Amino acid sequence: MNLIFDLDGTLINSKERLYRLFIFLLPGSNLSYDEYWTLKRQGVSHKDILADKYNFLDVDIEFFISQWMELIESEEYLIFDQPLEGVERYLDEARNHASLHLCTARQFERRALEQLERLGLDQYFDSVLVTGRGVTKEELIRKRVKTSISDWIIGDTAHDIKVGHALGINSCGVDTGFLSTAMLRKYKPTQIVDSVTDFQVQNL
Repeated sequence: MNLIFDLDGTLINSKERLYRLFIFLLPGSNLSYDEYWTLKRQGVSHKDILADKYNFLDVDIEFFISQWMELIESEEYLIFDQPLEGVERYLDEARNHASLHLCTARQFERRALEQLERLGLDQYFDSVLVTGRGVTKEELIRKRVKTSISDWIIGDTAHDIKVGHALGINSCGVDTGFLSTAMLRKYKPTQIVDSVTDFQVQNL
């Protein structure tokens, strides 16, 4: 059995990184950390936040997004990421019951691999798949992992759940990242858990 894990919001807490960059790019913002993440977990995009709260024009939004993509995976911000509580112990146990793979929609493979090594997470995975800028998660998994109907993809976004549906495998939504449980439920995952560490591999 294969377990395919997302990274940001699933295995690591990247909320501080994202909020810090948002405030850096919008220094006049008075949006608190909690207010920002309340909006994001309700599925509100940066485009909508900028248009509704700050009256940004399309050209301003495009510039914000381009700057965001340029900086979001820089070491200056990646340093704020940390594994979620219990993740290392969980992965160490899970690999006794399944083949573990990581699939992330990061832009830069080298930076992702370096971060995994720095956080001590690289050792747990049979493969690490990084989409880069030109491949989708679905395409990458189809190419690199021989999946079956007993396999699972575990992630914190609607996209992860949709990838599971497209691949014909099970999907588990986790409530530690980008979407709340209520939002995740709309995409009909096989299962929803509070944290990845609540996903019981040995019972599958």
